[in-house]
Amino acid sequence: MSNRNWVFATKGEQPKKLVLHTEFATSSNKHLLVKGDRSPYEGDLVYWSRRLGRHPELPNRQAILLKQQQGKCAWWGLHFLSGNVMEVDHKIPLSQGEKDEWVNRQLLHRHCHDEKTAADGSQKSVIDKGIAH
Repeated sequence: MSNRNWVFATKGEQPKKLVLHTEFATSSNKHLLVKGDRSPYEGDLVYWSRRLGRHPELPNRQAILLKQQQGKCAWWGLHFLSGNVMEVDHKIPLSQGEKDEWVNRQLLHRHCHDEKTAADGSQKSVIDKGIAH
């Protein structure tokens, strides 16, 4: 079996043959270690959402985007911290004709979302149409 140098022994006069099935021979480095004494119940939504792509206290959209963006705000690239207000934004505003699809979504800090909205003119378009943002 490839380069495995495992030795097994059994007691008694009738030795038993042990076989390692390859479907069970997975590498242990596929599992990421949990930092210190972290627990999903401690309230660190950012850590667990970034790690798992989900958290029971965070909307799925935010958790998935948080994992995709590796825990960073798409506007300035700063890490989200526990307690930060996070908002889902459309990279190209819907008011400019873009669709509400995953490829057009990003996660931003609330203040970054405000800054981006002012810069891309989507707030003006929303006000002109009489739609609340």
